[in-house]
Amino acid sequence: TLLSLRFLQLSNNKIQDLQILSNLIHLNELDVSSNEISVISNSFEKLIDLQYLNISNNRIQLWKNIVSGKRFSLC
Repeated sequence: TLLSLRFLQLSNNKIQDLQILSNLIHLNELDVSSNEISVISNSFEKLIDLQYLNISNNRIQLWKNIVSGKRFSLC
């Protein structure tokens, strides 16, 4: 099922909002590079297994508490 997904590569897809990914709680690696994301909110708070996040080459203008108390690689 999608809830068991560990790796997700969504680069170059013109994605603007990451909120729909917040239910993928077992996601370990997420690549959303080269999209049209402009706001990073608390979308990642529920992603308890996330260790790698690539959000490079986006249009990020606003960062809102990505996660509190979590450590992961941010690209």
